[in-house]
Amino acid sequence: MDQLSLDSNYQMSSIKDFNKQIDSLCNNHDYAKLKDFLLSEKTIENISTDRQTQAYYYYLGVAYLQTDNNLDQAEYNFKLAFSSHDNSNVLNTLDRLILISMAAIYAKKNNEKKTLDYITQAFDKFTSTKFETNQIALFYLTAYANLILEKNLDAINWVNQGIDFAAKNDSHYMLANLYYLLAQLLNKTDKSNLALDPHNRAKIFTDLFNEKIFKLD
Repeated sequence: MDQLSLDSNYQMSSIKDFNKQIDSLCNNHDYAKLKDFLLSEKTIENISTDRQTQAYYYYLGVAYLQTDNNLDQAEYNFKLAFSSHDNSNVLNTLDRLILISMAAIYAKKNNEKKTLDYITQAFDKFTSTKFETNQIALFYLTAYANLILEKNLDAINWVNQGIDFAAKNDSHYMLANLYYLLAQLLNKTDKSNLALDPHNRAKIFTDLFNEKIFKLD
């Protein structure tokens, strides 16, 4: 979650230059500049639709989390983002990313019940949803939230589901990181002897697709 890059970022304005700026700042993890950019009056003036508003508050939540590690401000903006959804009966991928980000925040707050509640919400009716590459990040963030709560076996299960989901949809997005996280989790259990294979697979996908590995402490 601390350095996650989406496969494709969400448009925050009808002006292409604004969206390109978001892409650049997010992909380079320049969160201080991202927060300044989002809080500028010029940026706010160019947001016009519910979908753009949702993207705006999502990125602002990420920016607060990354620059200040401010869980409360991140939560506040993620809630604003979720409330900006234009159809409360159907969850889009950004809705689900917001919910799973909330789960990770509550894991950091050591609130297991709310973490699991948000995970359940994020995957509500997920099997009937049309595939988008960014959905793979949902499995990674769910595993990450479980890792924070030291629910390592549950985290392993979510990583494996993410790998299967990516393979089923012929995507390599996040595979290097999923395998790396799997290796780290196996090292934390009594199955450390199995960690070498996913570690090697992470390296292969990194070499093939130049995917940055998010190394965990």
